[in-house]
Amino acid sequence: MKIALLVCDDSNRTFPHASGSYVDMFTQLFSEIDHEVELVAFEMQRKEFPEDISSFDGFLSTGGSNSVYEDLPWIDAMKSFVAKLYVEKQKYFGVCFGHQIIAEALGGKVEKAKEGWMVGVKETEITKIQPWMKPAKTLFKLISSHKDQIVKLPPNAETIGLYQGCNCSVLKLEDHFVGVQGHPEFKKEYAQPLMESRKDIIPTEVIEVARASFASSPDHKLLATWSYNFFKEKG
Repeated sequence: MKIALLVCDDSNRTFPHASGSYVDMFTQLFSEIDHEVELVAFEMQRKEFPEDISSFDGFLSTGGSNSVYEDLPWIDAMKSFVAKLYVEKQKYFGVCFGHQIIAEALGGKVEKAKEGWMVGVKETEITKIQPWMKPAKTLFKLISSHKDQIVKLPPNAETIGLYQGCNCSVLKLEDHFVGVQGHPEFKKEYAQPLMESRKDIIPTEVIEVARASFASSPDHKLLATWSYNFFKEKG
């Protein structure tokens, strides 16, 4: 399986850590499922895009520290590329920023959430099981780290998962576009220091609740399996 990894940020930019780049994180994630998965990285901030999209089995977008509604040339270029993938029926799985850009690229809307920062381990409820959700579960836990949320779905999209404070944590469009607000690739060893490094912008009470949530174990392997199944499933 050959997947184009659309890298939307540098995970080493904010603080020094041992988890590696986003490429490293996703490579490790998929290695738990299939060592034959090949990830080919494209740097969105440099406006690097695949020349032949048909040579890939799917497209996977990382998270990022920017907001998808920012007026930046690389974000505009990425929106156009995501819209192209949708029109051409290519498989796309978006994570956090990559989840939200689905809305902005295809007629929905993302805003700074009135609920504020969502950090720590969150439990998502799946409201509509999909064929690629094997093993099927209606609840899963993932690490979240975001201050923006989708407030308006694009046409033909539907919410299939939500958690407290986030009414659109999983969405789908037809059978070839999926977005997940949480981070399957984030380990606690990376996410908690990242959160602590943002004490100047995340309220103390939010951080305290999130600290306690890190006692829970995120379902990394489940989401890796689901995304793997999604890419393998014939469109």
